[in-house]
Amino acid sequence: MSSKASYFQKNEGATEAEYANFSSSVGQKIDTSHKHQQLLRFAMQFIT
Repeated sequence: MSSKASYFQKNEGATEAEYANFSSSVGQKIDTSHKHQQLLRFAMQFIT
């Protein structure tokens, strides 16, 4: 089952716009944590 289908199952009556907002905020969280990982690796090169 797709995350979209499960989202609509959990949030009955949700609109497409609400889902788009939800998925983009989740995407941003994933994006920032990925950038954080890259920064950590970059910093580690100088520390070690």
